[in-house]
Amino acid sequence: MQITEGVSFIPGQDEFIPDSHAYVLGDPATNDLTLVDAGLMGKGQYKMDAIAKDGIELTAIKRVIMTHTHLDHIGCLPEILESLPQAELWVHREEAMPLEQGDERTVYGMDMFEQMCQAQYGIKPGVFRFQVHRKLEGG
Repeated sequence: MQITEGVSFIPGQDEFIPDSHAYVLGDPATNDLTLVDAGLMGKGQYKMDAIAKDGIELTAIKRVIMTHTHLDHIGCLPEILESLPQAELWVHREEAMPLEQGDERTVYGMDMFEQMCQAQYGIKPGVFRFQVHRKLEGG
């Protein structure tokens, strides 16, 4: 849903773990939009459908910016990037480097949570390894 000019809001759908909200930023007429955050595993199609329902062409989304890489924000990123093959991935430098190396500690935080989520959602090790196109600096 559009909350103001140039900002669309896609509410999260909480489950066992909360699902982050996502936002699309920019003027759709420019064909140069930004998706901020992805969400929980299995929510990619819901997020893409919500964006399309707002009349936004998926091909207009040129980048996905992750505010951080906790599971509730990055869980459906593989689904999102599959739907948006043209989109670059932008992540803060401190979290980008581990993702590119396949180090998922920034996603899960601790081993017990990783094991629980992999069992609960059927997540395979290494699914959160990505090419990061732009490494962001600062806060």
